[in-house]
Amino acid sequence: MSTLTPAFVSGLGEEKLLQLRSSELWRTVYCDYCYLPLSEKYYSEYHGGKYSDHSFVLYNKNEPVLYFPCNLNNNRLSWFEFPISIFCTIKDPLILTEIYKLLESFLEKLVREKSVSELFVYFNEYLTRSFFTKIAEVKSHHHTMIDLQIPEENIKANIRKSNKTLVNWGQRELVLKITDHSNPDRELFNEFHDFHIRTAGRKTRSDESWNTQYEMVLQGQAFFVSAYYKDKIASNLLILHGLEEAYYGVAVNDRELMEKNEPITHYPLLASVYHAKKIGLKKFNFNEVDKKGDAKMDSISNFKLGYSNWLELKTSYIFKFN
Repeated sequence: MSTLTPAFVSGLGEEKLLQLRSSELWRTVYCDYCYLPLSEKYYSEYHGGKYSDHSFVLYNKNEPVLYFPCNLNNNRLSWFEFPISIFCTIKDPLILTEIYKLLESFLEKLVREKSVSELFVYFNEYLTRSFFTKIAEVKSHHHTMIDLQIPEENIKANIRKSNKTLVNWGQRELVLKITDHSNPDRELFNEFHDFHIRTAGRKTRSDESWNTQYEMVLQGQAFFVSAYYKDKIASNLLILHGLEEAYYGVAVNDRELMEKNEPITHYPLLASVYHAKKIGLKKFNFNEVDKKGDAKMDSISNFKLGYSNWLELKTSYIFKFN
């Protein structure tokens, strides 16, 4: 008789939820900021609550062993329009085979009951095999990365040569403040919020989403950099992180200084990388750098590529049903 059972996270009682969040599986999940509860709260607020949660866990003998984070919008299962990552702690190939058989059947049931037309997920050798005939699209995602386990001097040595002079300018000319859970400062964060609105020329998202990001800072899941030039705010940078990986989040820069080609962005970014290393993270993820055909976005990608000497490749799949 199988000892494997599925359960939706939203239906777990307090005791089961506590067990899940103290498990080996959850530590694996929390290495990536994207799946932390506050990150989920932020994404939900950012998208106006349009996504319904259907995340589930597979248990083996009452031990959580697989987590499938997902939510539904417009008949599409994804993670707030990001591809879904599957987390599993089991290594035994015989048990793995049974786990993914159950995953396949549970997903098929979810597809039927919720009229799912598309599933957006990162490559998984078992699931991709199961739904191979339903592949509608395959896409590569290149993330530029920094290994934070190497010394700072090696991190700096990997920066594009033309950027090093700009970093040195920032060290001389800018005054930086780095704020995390050890020195929280709501006034500084409000300055970041107001600077974002002034720079964008409008309010682009809700105050609730900003409040959630400050809560991330308080909970040790984010930090932000404030850079001042001639006693005025010139640049802000928000870095999000899980237990192991830092993620380039929000960047705001003074447009007048940027138009004058003042290099106000380079040193704050390197300082954020150093801080991520200092607090014990293992990787710094600059996000995707694939060309979008948009001059501004492609320029930002090229900027990010100047700070790293390696890429992480992920492959996403869209499976279509019906």
